[in-house]
Amino acid sequence: MRRQSEHAEGTWIESEEPYDGLRRARAIFPDGKARIVRLALTADTFFTIPARDGKGSSGVVCIADNSEKPHYGAVVCYPHKGPLAEAK
Repeated sequence: MRRQSEHAEGTWIESEEPYDGLRRARAIFPDGKARIVRLALTADTFFTIPARDGKGSSGVVCIADNSEKPHYGAVVCYPHKGPLAEAK
């Protein structure tokens, strides 16, 4: 069974039982657009989850927790490889 945890600005993270493995997320990219990304089954650190968008970009997803920056409380993606990373 799949579950979605809702976050700010219409973003979410989807997990799948029985072990709550992460599946996909709707995340905001640096260009301000929200996109669906596939997630690694497990997080690589306590704060970030590896992700890829299916169009050649990969990076990490996290929940923005600094209230002084835009997208507070939303799922955000920071691409480090691919076309979206080069467009920063």
